[in-house]
Amino acid sequence: VTLAGVVSNWYFYRHEPEHDTSKDIASLSLFRATTNSLGTICLGSLILSTIEFLQWTNYLLRKITKGNNYFCCLSAWLSFIDGIIGNLNNYALIYAGISGESFYTSAIMATKLFHRNLIPGLENDVVTKIVLYIGSIIVALLCGFATFIYAVHSLQSSYGYVAGIFAAIIPYYISQFYTHLMMNTVDAAFLCYAIDFDMNKNHCNKAHEAFYNFNIQ
Repeated sequence: VTLAGVVSNWYFYRHEPEHDTSKDIASLSLFRATTNSLGTICLGSLILSTIEFLQWTNYLLRKITKGNNYFCCLSAWLSFIDGIIGNLNNYALIYAGISGESFYTSAIMATKLFHRNLIPGLENDVVTKIVLYIGSIIVALLCGFATFIYAVHSLQSSYGYVAGIFAAIIPYYISQFYTHLMMNTVDAAFLCYAIDFDMNKNHCNKAHEAFYNFNIQ
């Protein structure tokens, strides 16, 4: 929500003559996220937690009943619902960060926005996030492999694999942090562009050029 507020402020208002650049936009967005939008964030987290709890409960029941077909089907259904709710929750929170609306209103508006214009764009947005995720895994594996080679050949250590594992885990979580920041930034910029496109306006030429290949018609 905070990141969406920062991105939307840059996207829509950076050229406004009365725009006060002396204010710390990040602090203002964080303040709004922890006050006005706190209930929205809590509701979104509660919905996701409920789905995850149902999945965990179903997993335990499936183990107890030794793979009952009913619970196997329920597991697949819950995974499908989790994917849909997860994406909707993500864009609802971003829209709330942009507009300051409630969770329900943000979810409805984001859904209508994509339904009217952006189905092909959403597919490409998913591909972008997959590429970022794979990139973070590759970075972690390369760090771990390089550390393993150095420990075994240069230090002559018999525990090179341990150093390699730790050297892969630490960069993985660090890169995941920055990858999620990039993913949320891309989502926020994309949603700002979607609002622009829906209103037939252009607040950022570069964004329109970048997202033009998303095949939005």
